[in-house]
Amino acid sequence: MKEKRDTEQQKLVDSYFRSTIPDWEEIYSQQGVYATIYQERRNAALALLEGLSLQAGSRILEVGCGPGLTTVAMAALGHAVFAIDTVEAMADRTREAAIKAKVADRVKVSVGDIHQLAFADGAFHLAIVVGVTEWLDSLDQSFRELVRVLKPRGHLVVASDNKWALYRLLDPLFNPVLAPLKHVARELALRAGARKPRPRLYAYSIPDFDSQLRRAGLVKMEGLTLGFGPFSFLGFKVLPEFIGFRLHRLLQRLANKGVPLIRSGGLVYLAAASKLASDR
Repeated sequence: MKEKRDTEQQKLVDSYFRSTIPDWEEIYSQQGVYATIYQERRNAALALLEGLSLQAGSRILEVGCGPGLTTVAMAALGHAVFAIDTVEAMADRTREAAIKAKVADRVKVSVGDIHQLAFADGAFHLAIVVGVTEWLDSLDQSFRELVRVLKPRGHLVVASDNKWALYRLLDPLFNPVLAPLKHVARELALRAGARKPRPRLYAYSIPDFDSQLRRAGLVKMEGLTLGFGPFSFLGFKVLPEFIGFRLHRLLQRLANKGVPLIRSGGLVYLAAASKLASDR
């Protein structure tokens, strides 16, 4: 049953991303709260990478490369980037982006699955996984695979959706306390044919996500949250875009300063971790 459910989820995810490729190519140049959060997530991941002071030519695995913007940025820093995505059209976009940026000699792109990585043990100095874990109904196998392909003391930069993000707490539609009721309503709607199957999104509390990293043999080095908003009620925006944007900026500044509660209230949890030297 578990394997069948995972397969169905992956089919839904792939279908979703195939149908939204133009959106993912445009979101990194758009304005507004939602687009800004995606842009800041990418920038923060790259900042964590640069903080690791990897030597030029380090081998990096990017899982979920999408349209290739992060792949190109890492290759431009002089690293050898192996980018994979489950959607072939996304992999094609990454190849095109690398050629356009004139870094194709440092980029290798393929279709791949985080649950079964087609790379040798200890192949990479760093793995970067952003925009992926929210589509996985379990992290165990994927984290084991990432640890397997990392060199001893290799690094992982990984993002997840924050289960207790501020925007979730303020909107009953996304509040995790009401998740069991929403699950029942969703199942009833599917059985009644009132709703089409959609890929399910998964969010994790920060302590739970850190625990998953530890169980996989990783030691967290740094963690932060980012992204406040969009501010909504029952899925509908309650603030004009410019006010929501300013509020996001204010709360993000407070989070960056480590203000209690706010520092852990961002939409995205981003962590940098290191593989234990004793692990494979």
